[in-house]
Amino acid sequence: MPPAAVQVVGTNALRVARNAHEFMTRAEDVLGYPVEIIAGREEARLIYLGVSHTLSDDSGRRLVIDIGGGSTEFIIGERFEPQELESLHMGCVSFRNRYFPDGKITRKQMDKAVTHAEQELLNIRQHFRSKGWQSAVGSSGSIKQLPVC
Repeated sequence: MPPAAVQVVGTNALRVARNAHEFMTRAEDVLGYPVEIIAGREEARLIYLGVSHTLSDDSGRRLVIDIGGGSTEFIIGERFEPQELESLHMGCVSFRNRYFPDGKITRKQMDKAVTHAEQELLNIRQHFRSKGWQSAVGSSGSIKQLPVC
């Protein structure tokens, strides 16, 4: 494929990795394309574009949530235009490693994880609620594991 048609990006894992430069050098050698580490809001923008192109072209705002390994992106948009973009430092792998390192889920550790998530969400909760949305969509494998209520 022509280089102009390919974009290889690193997300939160590379933003926080100590060996990001080494990994990127090796990945570029294997892939034959440059690797760019993108910011969380750019990650959110790309997630929204991907999700919006898989859904019907309905009017009305939608909330898209993508739970990654180290970050979670929240995007409000309409049709193919993201309007509000946030990337929070909470992901399924980082929370597992921090709060459940031995694989056991205790009430105490769960309470700590929930409190941490609530604190992260405080930064965006009021603003996102004030914008509102008509539908919500989850992307990625992590959110698909949540029970439907």
